[in-house]
Amino acid sequence: MTQHGSELAVVRSWHEALNKGDFDGLITLLHDDVEFSGPRGSGHGAPMVRDWAQRAGITLEPMRWFQRDEDLVVAQQARWRDPETGALGSPLEAASTFHVRDGLVQRLVRYDTLQEALTALDMDDSSEVQPVVAAPSTCRLGEATALSPAFAVEELPYAGNSHELEGYLHAGAGASVILFNGPPGSGPKLHHHPYAEIFIVQEGKAAFTVGDATFEMTAGQIAVAPENVPHKFVNSGDGPLRQIDIH
Repeated sequence: MTQHGSELAVVRSWHEALNKGDFDGLITLLHDDVEFSGPRGSGHGAPMVRDWAQRAGITLEPMRWFQRDEDLVVAQQARWRDPETGALGSPLEAASTFHVRDGLVQRLVRYDTLQEALTALDMDDSSEVQPVVAAPSTCRLGEATALSPAFAVEELPYAGNSHELEGYLHAGAGASVILFNGPPGSGPKLHHHPYAEIFIVQEGKAAFTVGDATFEMTAGQIAVAPENVPHKFVNSGDGPLRQIDIH
């Protein structure tokens, strides 16, 4: 696995702006006549990308990076925000390709799967790269890529029943953590990830489905959902369910 800098840094900044809702910052990273296409259509121009980002309410967390010259493929975890509640939905697999030249994205194409994106640019696992991450120096919680050594859970972004620490936004950490605290009956729908997920129940009771298995967990128990295995959980108790989900 190699390391890479400039083009990858542009695409990383694009993801950060999108996930923070910084649409002004988003379009500064795009060529004025950027080509944009996805499952629902295509077009040209930075304003179109901005309109899509605002309308879709989507977040795209980068999981893996692939690069050849000025072309990149990013495997992503996509989540859509409920327009009424603001809560983020269950994560789904996604991928995007980027063509970067002179410090700007000139072409952006969204795909449903990583394999589709890699095939489109004739890449494979040999093209995977490791992002170069600068060391943190300041603290702007929920807004920047750097953190102080210690901070409160309440300072993290909150969506639905969870505070969320997206690792790549915080000193380039290679994992993300969801701190779930939901009432009876709450929990995500059946979904899967291209990586394993660890669940640590701290309080309450949860009914889990992992693949073909169904089981209950209580405080002090841990479960693991393997990569690409469908899973879900629901608060099956009478009180709050508190757990830590590690991605």
